[in-house]
Amino acid sequence: MSKIKTVIKNRRNGKEIVCGGSELIVVFPYGLSSAASSVGEELEKVKLAEKLGVNIVKDNSVGRKEWFSLLEQVSKETNLPIGASATLAAGNLAMEAGKSPTDLSEELFFKGFERLAKVCDLIEVFPTITKESLKVFSRSNRIIDTVISRAGNLIANYIQTTGCENPFYKDFDWFVEEAKEKEITLIFGNGLRAACIKDSFDEAQMYEGKIVKEFSQKVIEKNAKAIAGIFGHIDPSKIEFIKRIREEIPIPLGGLGPLATDIALGYDHINAAVTLTMFREYIDWVSIITPAEHIGMPSLQDAADGITAFNIAKHIFGLAKGKNQEKDLQMAIARKNTSWCVGMPEIAINPYLPRINHFSKQRKAGGCTICGSWCPFLNKPKGTENETPLVPAIEPGNKHDS
Repeated sequence: MSKIKTVIKNRRNGKEIVCGGSELIVVFPYGLSSAASSVGEELEKVKLAEKLGVNIVKDNSVGRKEWFSLLEQVSKETNLPIGASATLAAGNLAMEAGKSPTDLSEELFFKGFERLAKVCDLIEVFPTITKESLKVFSRSNRIIDTVISRAGNLIANYIQTTGCENPFYKDFDWFVEEAKEKEITLIFGNGLRAACIKDSFDEAQMYEGKIVKEFSQKVIEKNAKAIAGIFGHIDPSKIEFIKRIREEIPIPLGGLGPLATDIALGYDHINAAVTLTMFREYIDWVSIITPAEHIGMPSLQDAADGITAFNIAKHIFGLAKGKNQEKDLQMAIARKNTSWCVGMPEIAINPYLPRINHFSKQRKAGGCTICGSWCPFLNKPKGTENETPLVPAIEPGNKHDS
């Protein structure tokens, strides 16, 4: 856990969430791409994410003229804090001006931040992509030898094309002061994160961690607020590096995933949930992975599966500490009372799953398709029943039988 806690304020409704405490903060990334999705589809994902209990939504839209109007709509239709990347905003502003997203000027980094400050509660910046860090990266001998972060890649192109230093690094104080004045929480993006486990915790990633440590201290000194991305693909055998990063950086840490294997294509949401259970004590927040990771734009069902996988991991963390046990007890009671159609679905960690609806209807028609008339719950041996039947501590009303 982080040494300090960051209080993230939702500027639209005044509510606050604490990152760095006992509660894991879950971020759901959504957004348009130049190749897929629509405003309507992304809004549906955001609404589902809120229903399923995520803490923050983060816009990652690229290459679409509707990028800011989507952000404005999300701000009106969700009660959750909203984040976005100032670098991607700069690229989108360049596109609006008829230029390539890699054709960035220094001015656009500031304009991108200012545009997001109108609606966002968290804004991602990348002070770790610098002339020097790119030199370290170039000699790192990585298997995947490109800056894999989309935002980080734009900054790397800016530095190499113009010869200028990254504004987020060079003019960091301006961004901190703006964030402090507007009660915005900064996210330090992990632009040099590893894109495969073989590359994890190499010289480039550890150098990035050193910059995060330095800039975290600047934020603390100015009494501003920040969280940092560090993790992505991580080699689970390198626990000593994870411990060192956690000990040296005082602000809340998180990242995308994390992922402890590279071969779970199509199942990376499970990969991430399992990895998270391994390293939870070092992680304060996570950005959700869906089954579409490394493949393409996630569908609504992909989003649901990704969020649910993380919610399962999060629930198990609580159980391990003796918390969250009431719902598990309710599910056991519902099963005992054969409350398959009214009872079990409402208690499930994702009560909106179509599969639950499908099987609930089958059971209503004639019992479980595995057991049929052999179902143990329908054939209790005499003398084994409780004298006083237990009932689920829920109200009737099955949303799945409509």
